[in-house]
Formats: sequence, structure tokens, C-alpha cells
Amino acid sequence: MKSTEREPENRVWGNKFQVGVTIALFVLTVMLYASVRHFGFVNFDDDDYVVANPHVLGGLTVRDIGWAFTHFHAGNWHPLTWISHMVDVQVWGLNSGGHHLTNVILHATNAALLFAILARMTGAPWKSAFVAAIFAWHPLHVESVAWISERKDVLSGFFWILTLGAYHRYVGAPGPRNYALVLILFAAGLMSKPMVVTLPFVLLLLDYWPLQRAGLARTDASRWRQLFVEKLPFFALALISSVITIAAQHSFGAVKSIEEVPAMLRLGNIPVSYVRYLANAVWPSDLSVFYPLAPHIPKAQAASSLALLFLITTFAVAAARRIPSVCVGWFLFLGTLLPVIGIVQVGIQALADRYMYLPLIGPAIIVAWGAPRLVGEGRFRRPALAFAGVILLAGCAVATARQTLYWRDSVSLYEHAFRVASQRGTTHMMLFDGLADALLRDGRAAEADEIVTKARQQFPENAKRLNLAGLIKLRLGYAAEAESLWNRALQLDPTWYQIYNNLGILHTNTQRWELARRDFERLVELRPDDALALGNLSQLCLATKDYDAARRYCALAITAAPSDPMLRALEEQIEHHR
Repeated sequence: MKSTEREPENRVWGNKFQVGVTIALFVLTVMLYASVRHFGFVNFDDDDYVVANPHVLGGLTVRDIGWAFTHFHAGNWHPLTWISHMVDVQVWGLNSGGHHLTNVILHATNAALLFAILARMTGAPWKSAFVAAIFAWHPLHVESVAWISERKDVLSGFFWILTLGAYHRYVGAPGPRNYALVLILFAAGLMSKPMVVTLPFVLLLLDYWPLQRAGLARTDASRWRQLFVEKLPFFALALISSVITIAAQHSFGAVKSIEEVPAMLRLGNIPVSYVRYLANAVWPSDLSVFYPLAPHIPKAQAASSLALLFLITTFAVAAARRIPSVCVGWFLFLGTLLPVIGIVQVGIQALADRYMYLPLIGPAIIVAWGAPRLVGEGRFRRPALAFAGVILLAGCAVATARQTLYWRDSVSLYEHAFRVASQRGTTHMMLFDGLADALLRDGRAAEADEIVTKARQQFPENAKRLNLAGLIKLRLGYAAEAESLWNRALQLDPTWYQIYNNLGILHTNTQRWELARRDFERLVELRPDDALALGNLSQLCLATKDYDAARRYCALAITAAPSDPMLRALEEQIEHHR
């Protein structure tokens, strides 16, 4: 017996309704996020992704497109995401509002597409509209939309949703062309953000509901085998993407070892994080850009979280025949979060709002299809349910508008994160360092000095914080203290390249040429393809009248960043001394 729950639709009225809802979702979502056009870049990954990335700053060039496909950067391999940033620079330059606008348009498009595709699959436009509106306006998605570096979320989401639509088309009209289109869109999603590796699993869920390609009877076993075999190329792509991703993250040092994050801590964090994701979906308060991984998770908390997940899963499986949407929604939530749930611990966060960009669709489906079944039929029950839905969506929109404001600049972002962490007693050194750096960039060096001093008192010293402390001291006019801090940082980590750059600039400004050259040469050894490092060394050689070396290093810098106007100007200065 196959699953049911597909609703009849009036084609004429339905088409007009769907067009209207699609347009309304897009327009209202853009309006909700319109304020981000006034926001700037933030000091959390935006440097690596755009502001200080020479391959992106050059705009859309053949050379940099090649780099996007052939290099790991910032612990990732997502060439289509890099290319999207290059297109933004080509169109907007470094006008941050334009980069934000691209994110908003992609997110609004995703919401409209999700509605259109889900409505066609299920024949339930009202319920599909609710799911798409939750997706569009839930505050958990602010991080993915208002953060320029999370372009990978909205871009991969675009291809993920398009893949669902192409798959629905393939199911209705099987054939190699339609199948190839599904596979190509999935590959594009993987090249935008590898978190979409679970999509083959999602397609199998859709085969049960709403596409009804197989049921739960014993006679359906052979049909499920056929459907699984049909997905083998998708699983192969997912495996290849997973291997590449792990290699990229290892190259960046982002994957934590068992010594750094013990197995029991990882296992305990999995059910706790799942429950926290659910809690944030139901009651999204005190959302933050960073939730630090606790050094210890109480066994009672882990056990109770696991018990809750087991109960919900048992209910979902039991309801699979009667309410298949609930079962599919629940396993969509569990499955799409699996790559980032902490089995392989990347970074030092316990969870992140951005990871809920696609998984949130699962709970939304459960509410949209489950609530009417729970309320039942009745003259006043359905209007009451519709009214509750409108209130819920309005509350989400208000919370999203408020949450978006925290992303207007780096100081606001970290001050909010700092408040949330302090209230929960989970303040982490990353928040101290991030806030101090944000204050320094905002010209508030004295306040930054207070924050970094507290961090140095509370947490073990590391090269990154000492580097930041040196920059703050230099801004306050204490060059000798800055130099001392940087030298101490090199004792802790002699490979921290930024310190050599800072020391080189300091020694250049004080005309200690030999020391400056040593610093910049060491920097180039560590980062031989870094245009900034090569450019600084070239300028030093020019200042010390070593014109041949200046010309050589400038040529290498231009090779690394051919579109950099400052390097072209440096090249002209050097040519005057031929």
C-alpha cells in the first residue's frame, strides 16, 4: 500500500494562486531583508572570502576561475561559490551592499522555488506556502542571508531546491536527459557547499512521500532496491565530494583530532545539538554567530536528549503509513544535519544557525501537514489553525528583522554574541578576540585593548591573540610593546605569517631595512603565492634601491594578482628606475 496525503487541486484556480504566492514570497522576503543593503563586511571570514582574497578581488577572470576549481582555500573546495563572489566584485566592486543584495535575491528565489516545487509535488498549495514562508522568514536563516561569507548556503540551497524540481520532472517523464539534469544540478550544489551530500537520501524520502513511487509493504522491497540503484551515481558524487571536503578541511587544520575533541564529547554533543536545533526552530531566541563546544556535556543531558530523539523517531516511524509527511519531514531534518552534527568535528562550535538552512524544511513540513491532522475537521478549527499560522509567520518575520540588525557591522555582531554567551556562561576566547578585532577596525583601540587584556588574563596565550594585541598597541602608539608582543607570538608559532608582515612594516617604517627584508622574505617563504607578501617585499627592495629584486618580486606579485591596481602602480614606479 502506497502512502497517501496528496491533495486534489483545481488547475485553473491553483495556477493563479501559485503564481501570486510565488511573487508575494519573493517580494516580501526581499523587503524583510532590505536593510542589509546598508550593512558592511564583517571581520568573520569576509576577509578570506572577499575583502582580502586576491583571486576574488580580480573579478571574473579565466585565471581565477581556474583557481576556484583547482585550489583549496579557507578549508573549502566550493568553486561555484568563489565564482559567485567574483561576479559580485565584477558588478559591485567592494560595495558591500551589492554583495548582500545577491544573498537576499538568492534566498528570496529559493523560497519562491521551494513553494512552487513543493506545491506541484504535493498538490497542497496552502501547506506548501506555509513551509516556504517559514523557510523565507525564520530568524535561524538570518546568518545564511545577512552574512556575505555564507553565500555558499543560499547558493547551494538554490541548486538543492532546483534538483528537487528536476527530480520531480524526471519522475513524471523518465529519460536520460531529465536524469542527467538532476545529476548536474546536484553536482552544482556540491560545488557550492558540500553539506548537500545527503541529497540522494532526501530523494529516496521523496520517493515515499509525496511522489509515492514505493510504499512500505513487503512487495515494495524490490521497488526500493530499484530506486536505490537509480541513486547510485548520486551517492558516488556525494562520496567524491566528501573525500575532497575532508582533504580541504585537513589542509586548513580545521578538522579536530580525537585528542582535541574526545570521542565521548562528540557522541554526547550529537543528541544535545539535535535537540538544541529543534528548540531554536520552535523558539528562536538568543541566536548567535557562535555557540562554543562545551568542554564537558553532563551524561544526564545527553541521555535525556537521546531519549527525546528516540521517542520522536519512534512516533515518526509509527506514523509513516498514516501521516507519511511527518515521517519524511523528521528524517529530512535528521539526515540533512548529519554532515555537520559533529561526528567529524570541524572548528570549535557545537552547532551553528547556518547549518539549519535546509534542515529547517523538515520541521516546517511536519507542522504544515501534521497540525491539520492533529486539529481535525471542524467549522472553526481550520480558520483557527490558519490564524495561528499567520501569527506564527508574523512572529518569525519580526524576529528576523530584529536578528538581522546584529549583522550591520562587526562590533554589533560580536557584542550581541558576547552578551548571549555571557548569559549562558559559555564565553569563549574566540568571542573576546573577535570583539577586540572589531573594535580595533572601528577605530576604538582603547576599548579593544581592554577586551584583549581580559582575554589574555582568562585564556592561554596564543600567537593569533598576541598578534592582535600587538596591532592594538601599535595603534595606541606603543611600537616597542607591539614589537615585543609579535616576537613573543613567533616563539609560540613561528609559522604565523601575519606577524612577519606586521614586523616587516614596523621595521620598514623605522628604517631597519635588514630586519624588514628578513621579515618579508620569511613571509614569502611561508606564502610564495601571496600577492600582498610579494608586493611588500618588492616595495622594500625598491626603497633600498635593489631594483632587480624589486622588479622580480613585483612580477611575481602581479602573476598572483594581475588585476591589483596597486601592484600595477608599483610596477610603473620600478620601471622609472631602469
